[in-house]
Amino acid sequence: MILLGRCRAKPRTSYVVLGASLFSTASEIIPEKTGEFDIVDRENRLEEQTQMYSDRGSLTWTQRLSLMWRRDEYESLSPELDYVYRSTLLGTIAGIVFGAYNESAKVTRIFLEKNKYEMFKHPREAQAALRDRVLISYFQGGTAYGGRMMILAFTYTAVAQSMACIRNYINPIDHAVAGAVMGAVYRFNMGPKGMVAGGVLGSVLGIQAGVVSWLMQFLSGESVEERWNREYINKRNLINIKYKQRVSEDRRKEIIPKDNDDSELNTSTKEYWEDNDWVRNLVTKIRQWGEENHFLRSDLSTSDVRGK
Repeated sequence: MILLGRCRAKPRTSYVVLGASLFSTASEIIPEKTGEFDIVDRENRLEEQTQMYSDRGSLTWTQRLSLMWRRDEYESLSPELDYVYRSTLLGTIAGIVFGAYNESAKVTRIFLEKNKYEMFKHPREAQAALRDRVLISYFQGGTAYGGRMMILAFTYTAVAQSMACIRNYINPIDHAVAGAVMGAVYRFNMGPKGMVAGGVLGSVLGIQAGVVSWLMQFLSGESVEERWNREYINKRNLINIKYKQRVSEDRRKEIIPKDNDDSELNTSTKEYWEDNDWVRNLVTKIRQWGEENHFLRSDLSTSDVRGK
């Protein structure tokens, strides 16, 4: 429907679209990611976000929280949420490495104890049996510890960052709350008593981490608002480079004419009538000659006769 509508409105454009659709696939014509023609009111939205980041103190806590939990036009995370993502990823990798090492060491120790007095026909049989058990322990331990650390790291960093966005500064109490939530989630399978115990232990650990974070922020000489504004500007610079590259590679610019191209269409129409003007003049002269010699009836005479 879009192609048919475009063919009726702009004939020259239709040939380009039709040719591209015949010799190209849809994925080649339409980029996978958004481009210049997909973002509505992009400049105003970016200007509004830049103003909000530069003056976070005048915003409400819901507006500051909305700045964190968002994605931009390229599905990239905000600077605050990107910190949560990187911390979660680091915790997951650490959990996978620790779980794989711990589980493989335990399986190796158990295997050696069970088969200490057994004799294999060939040493390679023992090595193959041990290798199989160790590989399985890698996956089991890495999956278990990695998933656990992913949940804990995400819970702690997400709550701590959200509280920092609400307050617009770092407070050790927020980290204590984040630690309590993390401990409760960690002991969720043990019931209410286990969750309370885990929350108390997590809050003790969280307040220590909060004091360390507050000291590091104080020694850096940069406030939370200034740091996030700097990170936002750096992120926008990278996105602008990516945006310009995407626009330069967008093939739809060759298909969809700009508003300035109306002059080209008008010029082509004028040239067409100038090229075919002699046909119109010839037909007009023949008709005038026929009316003067009464071979043809003019519209005026016909209307007069009808009136009479």
